[in-house]
Amino acid sequence: MDMFQELKKRSWKKSILGTVIVLAIAVVLWLNSLDGVIDLIRGPQTLEEIEVEDIRSQYVETDIYFVMDCFAEYVTTNSRTNVERTQWLYYIIPVGDAEYMAVRVNAEVGDILDDICDETWNYLSGYADMPYTTYHMTGKITRMSDEELTYYYDWFEEAGFTQSEIDAYVLPFMIQNNMVGGAVFSAGVPEAIVPFAIVGLVFFLWGVLRIVKAASGGYQKNIKSFILKNPGISGDMVSADYAAAADFGGMKIGRLFTVFNRGTKSYILKNDEIAWAYLQRTTHRRNGVHTGTTYAVVLRTMDKKMHTIGLGNEDLVMRALERYASVAPGIVLGYSEDRKKAYNADVASFVRREQELRAAAEAEARAARAVAEAEEEARAKREAEAYAAAPAESEAAASQETPDSSGKDEV
Repeated sequence: MDMFQELKKRSWKKSILGTVIVLAIAVVLWLNSLDGVIDLIRGPQTLEEIEVEDIRSQYVETDIYFVMDCFAEYVTTNSRTNVERTQWLYYIIPVGDAEYMAVRVNAEVGDILDDICDETWNYLSGYADMPYTTYHMTGKITRMSDEELTYYYDWFEEAGFTQSEIDAYVLPFMIQNNMVGGAVFSAGVPEAIVPFAIVGLVFFLWGVLRIVKAASGGYQKNIKSFILKNPGISGDMVSADYAAAADFGGMKIGRLFTVFNRGTKSYILKNDEIAWAYLQRTTHRRNGVHTGTTYAVVLRTMDKKMHTIGLGNEDLVMRALERYASVAPGIVLGYSEDRKKAYNADVASFVRREQELRAAAEAEARAARAVAEAEEEARAKREAEAYAAAPAESEAAASQETPDSSGKDEV
């Protein structure tokens, strides 16, 4: 497989999850804002212009002159301080000729609607003229939840309504103040839904761009730029080295170049530009509990850039370092704090010093091998001489042990 095709395939695999997440965010934002954008474009309908039997899920506005009562409140509790706060209040208002529905407002609006409620009952009791306080609200009509309906219907039952009257005149809907589409804006600025739609569009375009970039090889632009900036290096040279390179999962190490992916992007380094390489082992904990360990090759270059390449396990990292020892012996291998200080102080001096130390160690090793070889040669020579001398000594010993047949015992 062609190098760029293989790298594009790797980038595509790495980008799939991120692209799906980006597009999912776009869809969620649109689902929560599309209805709102449509509502804003159309503008709110006047509640009084809608026939009672047609009330469903319209975006409306109305001036509230009459309030029957507050029948419920929604309270939240801070889990850390255990302090309770009223978030929403639910009120009953008359609509149509004789029907009722609910409105849900922020707690801050409660004082106004309480005043209207007092004025309403003073008017109905004959103690005052028409209520003079009004509250203009804009919001979305929604069907109440089962729990909300329970409190709602309870109020009417306690007020003396029969079940048939509740069925005929009590609508199961409420206007949620400052709701546009599926979002509620406590600041009372429904136009804020527009940024949600715009952000959704941005995420969608970002997702499409990721797909196009992965398919067109855009994530390999660093390698293409590297080839263009180095006239002595051709694409064929890089591809040939890549084809013969050792693969360690997240990186391929050839005799001349190292090619690796970080995220979705592909990178290339000349091996002779790498000054230092070592294993990085990272232990991960959550709430003090060990959750895993990750391993990476860290490459530090002659121009003091650092590249951290995650690999699957420690064995892969050690094999990659062994590969560098074979194809690029000039690279310093292994981590120590002294090496870090020396590298940060002066890279060229660091590499030169390490090469001198390596050369001295190799010379010492050669000298030790020469001594060992000389000793082995001397030992072999002694054994050979001993072996050659053995037959002569054996013959001499044998002649001394032969009995004299000419001698006879006298009687």
